[in-house]
Amino acid sequence: MLFNTDWYIDQMKNKAYDSNPLPISLPYEKYKDGTNGQVFMLERVKDFVNVKQIIDFIADDSDASKIRYVDEMLDYIPTKKFRIPVDSATVVNNGTVSPDLSDQIIKSIDLEFNRNYLMKNQVMVLDILAHNNWERPIYFVTGGHDDALGLEEYFQMEGFAYRLVPIKTEWNNSFLDMGRINADVMYDNLMKNFRWGRMNEPDVHLDYYNKRTFSVIKIRNNFTRLAEALLLKGKRDSAIAALDRCMELMPHDRIPYDIFSVGTADMYYRCGETEKANRIVDEYAVVCEEDLKYYFSLRPSIGMAVDYEKRVQLQILRELVNLARRYRQEERADNLEEKFNELYAEYMATAPG
Repeated sequence: MLFNTDWYIDQMKNKAYDSNPLPISLPYEKYKDGTNGQVFMLERVKDFVNVKQIIDFIADDSDASKIRYVDEMLDYIPTKKFRIPVDSATVVNNGTVSPDLSDQIIKSIDLEFNRNYLMKNQVMVLDILAHNNWERPIYFVTGGHDDALGLEEYFQMEGFAYRLVPIKTEWNNSFLDMGRINADVMYDNLMKNFRWGRMNEPDVHLDYYNKRTFSVIKIRNNFTRLAEALLLKGKRDSAIAALDRCMELMPHDRIPYDIFSVGTADMYYRCGETEKANRIVDEYAVVCEEDLKYYFSLRPSIGMAVDYEKRVQLQILRELVNLARRYRQEERADNLEEKFNELYAEYMATAPG
């Protein structure tokens, strides 16, 4: 059964279990099916405008808040610059920001869009941001896409979701290090609060979709980022405990190593756990070699179809060489580099063209 967007929005405007309704102010007529699928933005106001005023402008039903398009009068937004004010006392008192970070709270989150319209779902998110007044936590599953509204610099990682906080963290557009880390909350969540469903037990079947999901939500990378944040705070033992928990939950024989495992090994080296890091490097190198040998064994027509996979495994093996070299595991690095050169030469001999 299919539902229109307006049905979902209506549900969010109702109380659900112990959760109060979401603070959505726009009336049904402004988001019903067939209405405001896109809301145009015209830069008639050059300054930043409070997002509440923008939502009120959309909610207004007079002709003064509309533009004519062919034979229709459409809602629009008269600016591309949005401002979400921040009350520093509120965000400290309700725990959004810890008191020791109060000096990093910004006065407002300013968003400047470089496109000409917002989709209906994006307008609804802005409505929530406009009327939440920082009273309830707002989380994003991920960023790096239009629906995040350019808020990634204000993300805070606390587990597997990003909390919006009024602290700016520089972001280099990498999906691996998005958002600042709240190490204490994240540690409690990953190590104590989350229920993992016996994913590491041999009698639990993990199919392709399970394993792919683990990679998509970046479980290993999140543990590694937590360990790094803890190490920077001088909590080496906790950092090692987080890495150990990651390896316990996702052993290679249950959930094969992926690109994020390179980061796990790196953090073990940084924590002084050289033996644990070397084990990952050695085991992952064997995986890369075995995968490449298999790919090279395929007939040319199939081998061309997995050229990307070949290059990925070669790149990972190169990263393992660099990692071992960086932490002065010279003999290991020499052996890995020799193996890499052999495999790379075989790849070039079988590469198309």
